[in-house]
Amino acid sequence: MFRHISRRHGNVYYILTILLITMMGVLLETRITSALAACGSVTADTTLTADLTVSLNGDCITIQTNNNIVFDCAGYTITCTDCSGAGNNWGIGVNAVTGTIIKNCNVAGFDYGVYLFTGGSTSTINTSVTSTAANGNAIRLEGSTNNNVINSSFSGSNFDIQLIDSGVSSTNNIFLNTTYSQTKEQVAASNSLTRQWYLDIYVNDSNGNALVSVNVTAMNSSSQVVFSENTTSNGYTPQQIITEYDQVASTKSVWTNYTINVTKPGYNNDTRNVNISSSMVLKFNLTVLNKAPSFTGNYTNNTAPKINENISMYVNLSDDTQLSFYLFEWNGSGTNNTNINGTIDQKTYNITLNLSINLNYGSVIAWKVRFNDSANIWNQTPYHFITVSNTNPVINEILCYNLTNQRNCSAISYHNNLTVIRVNCTDADTQILNISYNLTNINDTSSLIYSNATANDTVLFNYSYNQLINDSGLFNLTITCHDKANITTNSTTWYIEFGSLKTNLTIIFNDIQYYADNVNVRQHDWFKATLNITCSNGECGTVNASLDPASLNTETKQLFKLNLLKIILFSSIFFMLSVLIFTKLYTRLENKLLLISALAIFLFIFSNFTSTITGFAASELVNTTAGATPFYTNNSNPLTLLNATCLTSMHDNDKCALEWYVNSTGNISNVSVFFAFVNGTNYTLTNISNNLNITIKSCIVGAACSISCYSGASYSSDCVCGGGTYTCGGGGGGGGSGGDSTTTTTTTETKETTNEKTEEEITETEPTETIDVIEGITQGISKDNYQKTMDNLKINRTITVNETDNTTSIELIITPNETMYNLSIYEQIPKCIALLIKEGVLPDDIEFKNPNFKVITEDPLIMWHFEEVSANEKIDLSYKVKKRLVEDCIKLLNSLGIADQIGGIKEAIEEEKPAPFKKTYLIPIAAIPAVAITIIYFSRFSFMGKTKGKKKRKKKELKKTKAKII
Repeated sequence: MFRHISRRHGNVYYILTILLITMMGVLLETRITSALAACGSVTADTTLTADLTVSLNGDCITIQTNNNIVFDCAGYTITCTDCSGAGNNWGIGVNAVTGTIIKNCNVAGFDYGVYLFTGGSTSTINTSVTSTAANGNAIRLEGSTNNNVINSSFSGSNFDIQLIDSGVSSTNNIFLNTTYSQTKEQVAASNSLTRQWYLDIYVNDSNGNALVSVNVTAMNSSSQVVFSENTTSNGYTPQQIITEYDQVASTKSVWTNYTINVTKPGYNNDTRNVNISSSMVLKFNLTVLNKAPSFTGNYTNNTAPKINENISMYVNLSDDTQLSFYLFEWNGSGTNNTNINGTIDQKTYNITLNLSINLNYGSVIAWKVRFNDSANIWNQTPYHFITVSNTNPVINEILCYNLTNQRNCSAISYHNNLTVIRVNCTDADTQILNISYNLTNINDTSSLIYSNATANDTVLFNYSYNQLINDSGLFNLTITCHDKANITTNSTTWYIEFGSLKTNLTIIFNDIQYYADNVNVRQHDWFKATLNITCSNGECGTVNASLDPASLNTETKQLFKLNLLKIILFSSIFFMLSVLIFTKLYTRLENKLLLISALAIFLFIFSNFTSTITGFAASELVNTTAGATPFYTNNSNPLTLLNATCLTSMHDNDKCALEWYVNSTGNISNVSVFFAFVNGTNYTLTNISNNLNITIKSCIVGAACSISCYSGASYSSDCVCGGGTYTCGGGGGGGGSGGDSTTTTTTTETKETTNEKTEEEITETEPTETIDVIEGITQGISKDNYQKTMDNLKINRTITVNETDNTTSIELIITPNETMYNLSIYEQIPKCIALLIKEGVLPDDIEFKNPNFKVITEDPLIMWHFEEVSANEKIDLSYKVKKRLVEDCIKLLNSLGIADQIGGIKEAIEEEKPAPFKKTYLIPIAAIPAVAITIIYFSRFSFMGKTKGKKKRKKKELKKTKAKII
């Protein structure tokens, strides 16, 4: 083990040996030693005080009994004066003890100068032995192991070194810096020794100055590194212990010659092959090396270029003497090619290269610069690897075909045959994979097309559809162009007007059909109301129909709508006329003309008040409870698709005939206006039929005696008019006794209706503030205004699917190009997400960044509203779905926006929008007669005074005017 360490790690062994010697020295200095002046047995630390001499057959010093004895000759000599032929005597013998140290001795003339037997770990230091006896052995080891012989010399007439065993082998014995002849070395079987030397290395420069931090590495004959050290400030490496050879019995392993490499950056290297068979000092002289050229600022300005883009490569070269040449290498397909080179005749040089990329997405570009100096020393930059980025495809045009007619998709109208959708999509990488088409009807939340292109011609992709467009409402066509790495989406929207509902109400009594004017019916008798409904010019959807009576004998709830623009126009004209009148009056005729014009305009405006039924005739439907007054029907009212299937999904030219059987239970002479109200359940469509005035009579004068009464499912003619009050019963009925005296009369208190409404009435007739998307499109915003909104909106949507937690993030950023007022953003969330959203409740499965939305439909369709959004202001409407959405579901996501006004100031459009009639609208109207009275009052002309009485009468008559449903 010791030998193994000494061979490969001589420096470690050396340090341990020095440490051991140092420790021994310390011990020797502190131990009490005995003086010895004669030969004999040594049992304690002993130091000679004089030379010792013995004669024939004499042993001099024998160390035994105790371990760890230090025997110091102090430079004195131990001599045998006549040991020739005597045999087996020794100068210093160590018997069966360990840890003995023998030092500073000179031994001569003995058979065995130093004799170590049946013990071990003896150190012999600084000792010189000469054995001149006939069989003289300078040092003999017999059954002794782990001994160290340091800085000594041995010479014997027989053997210089003799290792034998007497039942115990002498192994792991080190001879360091000790001289003897290898020819006089005897190592018996199973015995071993190692011979080692000190090695010192010194390095300086060409000027003789010691060099620090020079690396010195030594390898033995088997190319094993035995040490690698750096020089210190004095130019020396730490002293090394080098093994010359190992001897085991008769086998010798020689580790010399050694290869010594000396290196230091900036200096020429030096290497020597040295036979180390004695301790030595090696000196090396290194000369300054011509430095290799260097580089800085090595970079590329574009690390993700696209095809047809330029990139620039930069590198700064420098040398301590002079640059000579450079080579720029880059590839076009992954293999390096030498493309550009040049000569250089200066110490510094900046290279800037601009190159154009003509490789497709995914290609890898590698480049580097190699260069040298005038001494032909080369250097090079590392490789730069750049991957060509994807160029997004571009959708240039979207066209729709109606048969062979090419047009913008926004020109597709109701009942057009949409035959082909053609898309022009280009990609600089020429890597388009496919085009997907998604055509949806926003109002119906239905997908008409959800497919890929079926045919393409270079950059033109065609989808054959060949279907009639039978829907109305807002259509959205989203085109997605796919390449290998990315997608580009473009969409176009257009609006197809909904159809209109037309109705015709007919009253049938006594087998007579009434289409208009007045109808007389008998009290407690049955009559039939038939209603024909027609859908025209588009889709009407599913509708409801109700039969509405408005009694003229009771207060009628009515809602007036006044066109605000007309009020403004009238007020402006009237104001200008008033200014003219009061500032400059010419003749009476001129004043009369001005007043007549003002009054004419006032009458024109007032005549344009229109009455509109809200809901189902302000809740005045014909009652379905038997016996209710003044009318009741045994049919459902209103009638829905549950009562008549023809009310379902009505389209252009679809018709539906309905009928109600009505019993007149009101008071005699009660007059009511009958009409039908039809409204769409899918879309905001309404219609009010023609009006018929129905008067309840006790008996019909001039009617045939056979009177039609309703009994069950049809009319019967078994009722006879007796000339008096008539009651229609189950199987007919008899006549009355004549006269009206037996008629029961119910008095109904009536209230005069004026132009001024109470606060309660206004609240009841005020339209709701929340409108759904369809109502907003059809009533609030024109088709052109909607299209302009979409043209000025940037809708950016990014979809990210998290594979770890299986969630989907939808980043939705809306950016207007111009300032928009009253902007509503609608988001269509497809049914494939399978989440139910209810207004005011955020489900656990969807997280909205902006929860201030309204749910329009539970399909769902949701809406955010913004009073004002500045140009280029970003609206973040992102949300997260806690499920992993597939691509087909993602494609169904859709957004659109509708603004009341784009650009300008907000007030402009608010004054143009139709608004519900409010009590405040009566103020400018009421001001008109007031202004007229003021003019008359201050007029100095006689005709003003004459008309004063008439004006008061007109004001009184105006106050009594009633708004009637016609």
